[in-house]
Amino acid sequence: MKYLYIVIFFIFVAEICFSEEITEFDIKTLEHGDVFSASHVVSKLRQIYDEEGEKSIKSTVPIAANRILSILDELEKEGRYLGDAEGEFLGDLLWILSVAGDMRAKEALLKTMACPHIAGGSIAKGLLRLGPQVLPDIKKYLESSNILTIRHTILTLKQIAEYDSTGTYFSEEERREMKEKLLSMINDGDASLRTSSVNALGTFGDSSVIPILEEIKRNDMYKSETGVFTIRKIAERSIERLKEKEK
Repeated sequence: MKYLYIVIFFIFVAEICFSEEITEFDIKTLEHGDVFSASHVVSKLRQIYDEEGEKSIKSTVPIAANRILSILDELEKEGRYLGDAEGEFLGDLLWILSVAGDMRAKEALLKTMACPHIAGGSIAKGLLRLGPQVLPDIKKYLESSNILTIRHTILTLKQIAEYDSTGTYFSEEERREMKEKLLSMINDGDASLRTSSVNALGTFGDSSVIPILEEIKRNDMYKSETGVFTIRKIAERSIERLKEKEK
């Protein structure tokens, strides 16, 4: 009989731990709890999302967004980079925003995109889910004075275009504008910005930019620390992608 009670106890505990409902305690933990505990709540949310879809996590969007903004504010005030555990937790929170398709996620997604030391596909997926009406807000960051912010914005726009299975997020005019913007950056003195621009031209460019990329492939003088002509190689890959699109 003693063993029966033990089994019943563990079944009861397991039902609490693996409950498929988000409790008030879960919400408070996600909002104010330590990184480890809050990450467990996100794991629970993933299970619920897999079974019930995005509506099941809508209520957590503003909480996740506010927590992200709080983390970014702390980083800025303290002038530090993300720790490993903190970075993983930020990724968990971004997952919520990436699948929710909720406009309340916009500010946190944009600020994370602009953060000099954070990048990831979840940002692009989240902004894609919000629809093309947020595109003007994204493109504003291309005018930043921070090179890393510009690079992250270029990467995000490139990822959005690649994740967009319908091909409708960017209009033809917007693709043209992006192509011209990238072309204006390929001669920038900062090698990392040239790299990002040349890479993104493989997504936003067309056959008209191939001769320009061919010139970069032959003559760009930037070498990595290991002596590799990095930008030349990226130009070659962009040319290959553009030629593939033309087929």
